[in-house]
Amino acid sequence: MAAIITKDMRLHNARQFVEAVSEPANTKLYVFVGKPEEWATESAPDTPIDTYRSQVDVWDNMIALKKVTDSDITHVIPRNSWTSGTVYSQYNDSITASNLFASNFVVMNSSYFVYKCLNNANASLASTTEPTGTGLTGNNLVYTADGYTWKYMYTIDTGNVLKFSTPTFIPVLSDSTVTTNAANTKGIYAYNIVSANVDNGSLADNTVITIVGDGSGATANIRVTSGNIWKVNVLNPGSGYTVANITTDIGNAVIEPIIAPVDGHGYDAIDEVGGVYSMINVRLEQTDTDIPANTKFRQVGVIKDPYNYGTTTIATASTLRNYGNLLLTSADAESASILPGVVLKDTTTGANAIVVNYAGSDVINYIRTRTASSNIQANFATIKDGDTIQISGTSLGTISANATATVAQNSGEILYVDNRNVISRSTDQVESLYIVLEF
Repeated sequence: MAAIITKDMRLHNARQFVEAVSEPANTKLYVFVGKPEEWATESAPDTPIDTYRSQVDVWDNMIALKKVTDSDITHVIPRNSWTSGTVYSQYNDSITASNLFASNFVVMNSSYFVYKCLNNANASLASTTEPTGTGLTGNNLVYTADGYTWKYMYTIDTGNVLKFSTPTFIPVLSDSTVTTNAANTKGIYAYNIVSANVDNGSLADNTVITIVGDGSGATANIRVTSGNIWKVNVLNPGSGYTVANITTDIGNAVIEPIIAPVDGHGYDAIDEVGGVYSMINVRLEQTDTDIPANTKFRQVGVIKDPYNYGTTTIATASTLRNYGNLLLTSADAESASILPGVVLKDTTTGANAIVVNYAGSDVINYIRTRTASSNIQANFATIKDGDTIQISGTSLGTISANATATVAQNSGEILYVDNRNVISRSTDQVESLYIVLEF
């Protein structure tokens, strides 16, 4: 049995993921950070694995979470800035969607206007004229002096440039005028030369070909040299086509009209430019009090519908913490020794913990990774009030209070994990966490 997953399935999954955070009964997505400890080889982060045990490890190392809002997520596509001297691929309804989306037929100009190429002069010439503007009234087509035909799709506004444009991706947006005008761009704007050799050599140069189909008005002529068709000139794209064929006798050559999407070019930008990627961009601000200002993290990920601590209620807070807080009395160690990733020890129970951050005023943020020591008992023992805490044999003080996390351990569904080089937070910076998912 032969089967495929179609582009529509991929687009459906991407749309569902983006829409999930804005629907009335919306999914609660959180971006998390974790792993204050160093990697075994700090310059080469471990490769994530997907096992039941690894999910527990992710939770053990998790520091804090920040909620994803509908303004933090969008569809994106690979960035392809228009560059003079480049031969651009043209839209082609007869190649696979994956190959089409992987080609360079969608470009962004220097003003953040996005276009798709409908005709590349039969790939005979490089593009030397940058497409500009929103195109002709009624169809948004842009004809440039180098022989290319472009379809204006949308403009990326300043806010979306700042939020979602990166050196490798740009957001996919919708322009209502372009959507409306799509019905006027169901013509034939290019032809695919499948086989160029006429063979009998009798076909005259500039022969006008006859196109039949369910639309009307399309005309074109063919350029022939030494019995080979090297170009098809579009004289009139016509309108209303969903199927078309050439009836003119062109010998052994094969030419296929390239048909627009059923609803016309520009009706659905996400579908037409290949928006099978979703981007999340969450900023860790200094006002996010659950995210320690002076910690280090090496792991970033996405989790769906975690619970509030001690409940089975899905969390809704803008931030959550997965670390506890130790308040010390009779403190007799300098905070300089309490660094992210170092091991704490309860001298009475032998329990181990990992420092997330020294919060000041004798408060230490910590997590229990349960792998901090080869002594398994130490990893699972209890940290108790009244016990003394040490780092490398040096006493820090006596525990007077031990506050819990605000998120329930091992709740929700971990959707994505990315192991990174260390990111060190400080009180004078914010971090923008970009996560791109391909469906």
